[in-house]
Amino acid sequence: GMGGGVILGGHPYRGASGNAGEFGHTFVQPGVKPQPVGNYITLESLYKEAGVAQPKALEEEFQHRNPKVLAWLERAAELLAPGLVSVESLLDPEALIFGGRIPQSLIAYLLDRLAEQMPLYRLPGKPLYPKLLLGQAQQDTACLGAATLPFYEEIAPSHHLLLKKTGSGATQSAVSGGGFLD
Repeated sequence: GMGGGVILGGHPYRGASGNAGEFGHTFVQPGVKPQPVGNYITLESLYKEAGVAQPKALEEEFQHRNPKVLAWLERAAELLAPGLVSVESLLDPEALIFGGRIPQSLIAYLLDRLAEQMPLYRLPGKPLYPKLLLGQAQQDTACLGAATLPFYEEIAPSHHLLLKKTGSGATQSAVSGGGFLD
């Protein structure tokens, strides 16, 4: 499925039922029978459109600008943009990070399309919008996120103890002395 993790105030946030971040379950296309966005844009549907079965072959099709792959990515951006703008409005995140089993070049292309689509749904006047970032864990993103939660909950100190504000207003790690976060 399609989902993500939510970090609020530097802490993982699971939600009341443990499903925070499942944006694949948001609904699209008003006026028709409700279908989660994840029903329209799945990895399986992308493979089917491209006529491939493996990520490497999908990467090759993208590099050759297969029109079906490009159309799938355009459609994904159109469907995701309204929901992501809703996330912006509800949570005001610093960044939205994307990763997963789709090759990174396709995700980067999707982020470019989202950067074009999302302004169509935003209300004017907000001074700052979240960055759209390409995750660095690639295929291991979901596994790493899930695997770290038990450790985080048992041994992580409070986030505010690890970060301090610098004179410039940036946040700096109090432990390592580096790693500025915008």
